[in-house]
Amino acid sequence: MTRGGSSEIGEQPETVKRPRSAYIFFVQSRKGQEGGSSHSSAIGEAWKSMAADEKKKFQDQADEDKARYQRELASFKKAHGGSSPQKRSRKEKKVRKPRPAKKDGPKRAMSGFMHFCSEKRPEVRKEHPKMAIVEISKVLGKLWGKLDTDEKKPFNELAEKDRQRYQREKEEWEQGGPSNKKKKDDEEEEEEEEEEEEEEEGEPDDAED
Repeated sequence: MTRGGSSEIGEQPETVKRPRSAYIFFVQSRKGQEGGSSHSSAIGEAWKSMAADEKKKFQDQADEDKARYQRELASFKKAHGGSSPQKRSRKEKKVRKPRPAKKDGPKRAMSGFMHFCSEKRPEVRKEHPKMAIVEISKVLGKLWGKLDTDEKKPFNELAEKDRQRYQREKEEWEQGGPSNKKKKDDEEEEEEEEEEEEEEEGEPDDAED
């Protein structure tokens, strides 16, 4: 399925969703457990230390996604006279237009890691008042990585309650009409695309192993 498309003559449609690597599938499987892309350094280390047989299921998913991409790319070219989809350079991806403030829809649910950060960030700031935000995030990521399952449990329970709250509010909001649902789907699709780009930026050198 192509994204965007165009009805204007002479204007090239946008793109076919590119295939994801085995590493990206691994990262997405860890979201909600290790803080998603906010904890990418720890996830990268986990990927590097993973055995080949453990990586296989993610590689199988990547192979399926690559086959999907090749099918959709062939269909795209056939429908558009052999033209390839537009591609954005990394520079173009980074320089995005400011997104308007979201006034509609429920607040998205936070992961256990994000609840942990909300609680511990003030403590880290107090201990390191001159530390940059990026460095504070790294400290929080290391602190989270040192917690065992029982220590993470209260934060993951908060995340589960927040997820249920989000699902409930989303269903109520979507009942307001199909335009609300479409608006929410568009937002989630855009966020997914941006997250994949950020994950690829931090992808380890051996991510294709």
